[in-house]
Amino acid sequence: MSPGQLLLTGVPGPELDPDTAARFKKLQPGGFILFGRNIKSPGQLRKLVDDLRDLSDIEPFITIDQEGGRVS
Repeated sequence: MSPGQLLLTGVPGPELDPDTAARFKKLQPGGFILFGRNIKSPGQLRKLVDDLRDLSDIEPFITIDQEGGRVS
C-alpha cells in the first residue's frame, strides 16, 4: 500500500487537466470526492469517473458530497 492510498481527494473541475492528471497518477489516492462543481451531465460525469479510474493502479473509491436539504 502506498501512502497516497490513505487519501480521499477532491477534483478541481468537471474534467481532468493534464497537470491534475499527472499529480493524481503520481500520488495514487485511494479515492476521490466529487462535488457539484464536478458534475455537468451524466455523460460528462461518466467520462470523469472513467478518467479517474484509469489513472489509478487500484480501484479507487468514488464518492459524491450530498448534504441534503437546501444544499442539494
